[in-house]
Amino acid sequence: MITWSATRIDNATECMYKIFLQYIDGNTPRETIPLASGKYLHSVCAKFNDRDTKRINYKSADTFARQKVGVWSRLVVPSTNLEETVENEHGKTIGILKKCFKEFYNIYGDREKPADVERRFKLQFGKFIISGALDIIDKPFNYIDLKSGWTKPTENELKNDYQFTLYSAVLPYIVASDEKLESRLQLKSTQKRALKKNPIDLMEEVTGEYLHLRSGESIKVRKNKANLIELLNTVESLYHRIQQGDFSHYRGYHCKRCLLNEKCYEDRDRGRMLDTSDFTDSDILPFLQDENLVIHKELPDNIKLIEKTGRSKPRKKTKDKNQQVMFK
Repeated sequence: MITWSATRIDNATECMYKIFLQYIDGNTPRETIPLASGKYLHSVCAKFNDRDTKRINYKSADTFARQKVGVWSRLVVPSTNLEETVENEHGKTIGILKKCFKEFYNIYGDREKPADVERRFKLQFGKFIISGALDIIDKPFNYIDLKSGWTKPTENELKNDYQFTLYSAVLPYIVASDEKLESRLQLKSTQKRALKKNPIDLMEEVTGEYLHLRSGESIKVRKNKANLIELLNTVESLYHRIQQGDFSHYRGYHCKRCLLNEKCYEDRDRGRMLDTSDFTDSDILPFLQDENLVIHKELPDNIKLIEKTGRSKPRKKTKDKNQQVMFK
């Protein structure tokens, strides 16, 4: 079995050289203010919606936003020693965070807590194990992905998103493995029977939601088995390229926001050309060999969760008298 994360799949489809730099050459993506603020935003939103945590009452969405932004400025930024890469980056980030927190509170402040948050998973899928995490799971049969980017995608653009294909496929398996979660979603009797028989048959009944926190607007999408077969063939193709040692660049607008672009530009300026001598043992490159590319026309029959799912573990913790801040 070969293990990939949903993020790694996105990175590979965007640029294979990014995969080489991070997973084979051993370069760590730099921690930026926007990246750290996104982690902080997700951790606060997850704690607020966590069924095991008592909510703090706030007078308004503005009060909630100002308190969370205050913690970010007083505790998180100083403790992580983040440097500004553009002029007034921290000031701009504070404005973005405040807007996102206000929109989040307007949506979830008075709403019943979701069925679950930050649900991580590992899904066996053909010869691959794909890992990831769902930000929010809610009834009737939904998952919500929180985003804070500049722009929100169109519905057609979201149909091209591989992560949403994966999430739509895995949610029925997560629910089938958790009786408490199943009861919270209040599924129909026909859906319960399908969960026991073959969870993938419920994939097309799952609704995914891209929640754009800067605007408070959401885009909904549904995926089907054909989308999942396409995803499997894409992962097979990416893995085949790795086996052949093909880590060709793909340059474009995305290079501007790549967290490894400085190392990439350095390699280009010195004329670095990849060959097998550049490769070392890693989790993404178990061997180099000439293996035929497999094209799937049907779903494999071994789709399943390979371990008990649970909450994502925090990476960092800081405290003040009102709350505990966690990075996922």
